[in-house]
Amino acid sequence: MTRTTMDERTDKTISSYDANVAEYEASTKDIIPQALTKVAAMLPEGPVLDVGAGYGRDALWLQQQGFEVICMEPSARMRERCKERGLKKVIDGRMEHLQALQHPEGGYAGILFVGSLLHVPKKAAPNILKTAASLLKEGGIIYLALQHGKGEVMRSGGMLQAERFFALYERDEARALLASAGLHVVWERMDEKWMNFIVQKA
Repeated sequence: MTRTTMDERTDKTISSYDANVAEYEASTKDIIPQALTKVAAMLPEGPVLDVGAGYGRDALWLQQQGFEVICMEPSARMRERCKERGLKKVIDGRMEHLQALQHPEGGYAGILFVGSLLHVPKKAAPNILKTAASLLKEGGIIYLALQHGKGEVMRSGGMLQAERFFALYERDEARALLASAGLHVVWERMDEKWMNFIVQKA
């Protein structure tokens, strides 16, 4: 039996988004996370990085509230859609290469992982979050939306029929992950499917 590697799972997920931009946008465009209102209220002055920005739904909402938002997205078609929708700053990048990208002097006011960190294998997540924490300015925040569940799976269905990789977390596991990256939870909200966290450097 062949084993799918991290890069293969990541590549497959990116390809699935590339090939299904319109389907994904149609199924999610009206779902603005309620937590974004809380995020906007807590953000200090400065740029915001949306990691795995997709077609720019959340970034555009924040930009419309007056924030400077940088969309980081590995899917070429999703990046094109961000630009078509009027996002001003769109860059190519994968989460595991976050440290290597150019970042604003003084750091970010906020970094978003809205349904994006769940596409990264669990073993890679702590270092990604540590890197993100190091890129925050004083008083900056990170917002994460993770899915409830156990283990890691390749699956189709939900908002997109194409196959994608998912790392699923239980609440205690998610909080332990955040703590391991030197982050403490300042706000959280749970529902049947999603766990939402706003965190800062401990």
